[in-house]
Order: sequence, then structure tokens, then C-alpha cells
Amino acid sequence: MLAASAFSPDTVTGVTAVDEDTLRITTAEPDPLRPARLSTPNAEVLAPGAYGESATAPQATCTGPFTNRREVPRRSVRLERNASYGGGEVRFVTDATLRTTQIQTGEAQISRRTPITSFHALQELDGVTVETAELSHTRS
Repeated sequence: MLAASAFSPDTVTGVTAVDEDTLRITTAEPDPLRPARLSTPNAEVLAPGAYGESATAPQATCTGPFTNRREVPRRSVRLERNASYGGGEVRFVTDATLRTTQIQTGEAQISRRTPITSFHALQELDGVTVETAELSHTRS
């Protein structure tokens, strides 16, 4: 199932697993911003056990590098290392310049929101792929 305020039962009418790697999402009506909404970190696929009758509670169903121990909506999330996680180390680095340096030195393999001024230098590195995405812009 999908979790995020943009994916309420009013907007998403169904989610079906097509195969191991594919979900089919059915919406109540066409939404040209749906791809952008799906790509936000706030949209996530949760285990069926995360859905209660009146609320979503992912704390006991996380399978990634961290488990969600406590959440204060729009304020904070307390994470704890998931001892069952078989992947590599995950760190949150808030300094964008440091994230860029870590990619350049091989200390990190993935970085989001790298400064645009660093793109050319990163593109020149062997073994580094720079991916960009255009964001939707709306006017009210």
C-alpha cells in the first residue's frame, strides 16, 4: 500500500501488485502531477500490516536500514537501526558539499540534492552516474 497525504482513498482507489517489482496504481481521476507525487520521499510502499482501521502505523513493519520508533507528524521521526537489515551502512549527511566530496572520494555511493555547481565535476568521474529530474511547477 502507499502512504502519504497525497495518496488518500479520495485520490487513489486501488493498488495492485502486478509482479515482484511493479505496482499498478488506480486513481479516481486523471492527475498530471501523479508521477511527481510518486517520486517524493514521502510516498512509500508499506507492508499490509502497517494499515490499521483508523490509522497507518508503520513502526512494526519496517524492513529497511532503520525502523521507525516514534513519529511526531510534521515535526520529527525517531529512527533505530534495524539489526535485520542486510544492506550497507546508511548515514544522513546534511552538508551538501560534504555529500559531493563523499561521492568524489568513493566514501558514498548515493547522494540526493547535490549542489548543481558540482554536477559537471561529478559527471567527469569514472564510475559516477549523475541523474537529474525536472520537478513539476504549478501556479495558483
